[in-house]
Amino acid sequence: MDVMPLLMLVAVSAAVAGVARRGPVPAPLLLVAVGLAASYVPGTPDYTLDPEIVLPLLLPPLLHTAALDSSYLDLRANLRP
Repeated sequence: MDVMPLLMLVAVSAAVAGVARRGPVPAPLLLVAVGLAASYVPGTPDYTLDPEIVLPLLLPPLLHTAALDSSYLDLRANLRP
């Protein structure tokens, strides 16, 4: 497996996330839009993720970041609805 296209993919996604922080568009929305646009470019390699890697390696940092960004007051305000 060639590592260079994968490194370029990670670098481009980091750059898009950095640009999204400075603009009014949320980062996930911009990342999805750029990913969809990149999927239609000819020559873009196909990547598949092993489910046994996603659960222990990728999901915990995402949940941890979401937990740090959450607010107890906001959770309490939305508890009743």
